[in-house]
Amino acid sequence: MGASEEINWNKVYATRIGACCSKAAADCNLSVEVPFVLHHGNSEQETFIAHFPAIGPEKGILLCLASEWDRLQEVAGALGYMCVGLYPEHYNRYDREQWEKNIKEWSS
Repeated sequence: MGASEEINWNKVYATRIGACCSKAAADCNLSVEVPFVLHHGNSEQETFIAHFPAIGPEKGILLCLASEWDRLQEVAGALGYMCVGLYPEHYNRYDREQWEKNIKEWSS
């Protein structure tokens, strides 16, 4: 496989987790935006896997990959969002019980 054909695993995992977010939102009767682009600064923006506006603090919860959390949580927190980093090995396949548990935890 040549350099131009390399797989961007972060993008693959973000897409898979995003699909799980959509399924969890449907199962739990929540709204979600997948993906979610957060605009900040004059022309800066960050893309998160998903935004659940009805859970977490005032503006909701943003989900990203755990590998991006250090960078993204600062931006999210400064703008009133909670940010959670998810590990692909645990969240790239839908597990309703796990998502219900997480949503309950993030809501408290």
